[in-house]
Amino acid sequence: VGVVERSNRIHVSREKKSLSFFLKLTKKFLQNHDEVELSGLGLAITTVVTITEILKADGLATVKAMHTALAEAPEKTAAERSAGTEAGKRGGAGGGGSGGNSHAAIPKAKIQVWIVRSDRFFELIAQERLDKTSGAPGNSKKKEPSAEGAGADSGSANAQAESGAAASAGSDTKEGGTA
Repeated sequence: VGVVERSNRIHVSREKKSLSFFLKLTKKFLQNHDEVELSGLGLAITTVVTITEILKADGLATVKAMHTALAEAPEKTAAERSAGTEAGKRGGAGGGGSGGNSHAAIPKAKIQVWIVRSDRFFELIAQERLDKTSGAPGNSKKKEPSAEGAGADSGSANAQAESGAAASAGSDTKEGGTA
């Protein structure tokens, strides 16, 4: 749900909300703060990195700092909770093998990325909004049939555009020093 402890910190979750939710949330935070901290545990690391790279590629933000670590999981897994509940029902302490294992901390990978709003952030966000409004539903319906009619030509053009974007994103990563 994007729990926020400080006004500029977003805890990214992979299970509760989508990538697009956290991307939009980060853009909103950047409108109100010069710097935003994104953090994630385990599988959410991919989402944090993806958000960061999208914002960099779009020219909306730069990476100020990044920190990785191993952290104890804040919540137990369903199996661990179940095992702990069973041990508690049997009287707790010496409840057997499964009860003892439920207390073992499982370290998870953790990432924190501090991103800073770019100088052109507000200009680019305004352009993004303008592009969305000019691409009104009536216009997008007209574009879909022509794209299908174009066949392989439009597909190869899209593939070339995507590979070009991926290549430029890769070079930004190396130059930005975030690797």
